[in-house]
Amino acid sequence: MKAEKGYLLSFAQMKKEGRDHRILFREVERWVNDPKKLFRPYTAEYIHMVFEKERSKGLEEEKSAVAESKGGEDEGDSTASVD
Repeated sequence: MKAEKGYLLSFAQMKKEGRDHRILFREVERWVNDPKKLFRPYTAEYIHMVFEKERSKGLEEEKSAVAESKGGEDEGDSTASVD
């Protein structure tokens, strides 16, 4: 297993890297809620992809929030220049 995936083997490493353990809990809850998923083999790579998907989703939400806050400022500036 590569070093960047060491957080999958150690909760201390997960916290050190700032990974949110609730992502893992939510994934397991999905398995429990859909029993056919509960009794399947999952790889460390799959769990890593779940974490990465959540991380990229969080980054997209952050970008969107920044764009919205800048959009409000830009609209005010463009309205002023139209007059």
